[in-house]
Amino acid sequence: MDTPNHFPTYKGYTVDFNIKEFRKDAPSASPEIIPFDSKEGIHLLEEMSQNLKQSMETSLQQEISAMILDVASSFDEVSNGDLQGIAMAKAMNIIDLVKSRLPILAPYDYLSQEQTTIDVGSLVVCDYCNEDYSFSDKKGGLLINNEAVCPNCVTDELKQQAESVCPSGISFKDWVLRLRGGDNNITITVANTN
Repeated sequence: MDTPNHFPTYKGYTVDFNIKEFRKDAPSASPEIIPFDSKEGIHLLEEMSQNLKQSMETSLQQEISAMILDVASSFDEVSNGDLQGIAMAKAMNIIDLVKSRLPILAPYDYLSQEQTTIDVGSLVVCDYCNEDYSFSDKKGGLLINNEAVCPNCVTDELKQQAESVCPSGISFKDWVLRLRGGDNNITITVANTN
């Protein structure tokens, strides 16, 4: 069964990103339509975007704070040698969390973007399951669409899609570091209204 399209609403207007307009239907009158590119439409978009951004920032700050507290609570439970790995794994979780929120802002194509580059050093995490291989000598793995697939995630179907296969005798970690060629930076692009 088909479900009807559901559009977001703001201040009583239906927000239609396909035809780029705010629309308020009235039962006894013709609908009020405000195009996105009109003065009032731009004002509503900016206001709506700012409200969404503030809401997302609050939620994101709460989730990141919880993750940081989780790392801090690990300090008494593990040796100093393991702390860097735990901290880097949590940093990757935070990055994944931020990246998961970015599609929400996709309709706001008028927003500017900021890029942040982070050097992840020798951190090696499977792009499919997020398992940390930074301290592992496990061998095998694939590269698909520029994503590193760990030995545990490899399937026959994925082998057919592989751009590259980890050579025998080389650990997944060493192979991924070799593929990076010394460039251990990841870039995060964040949309904002400033």
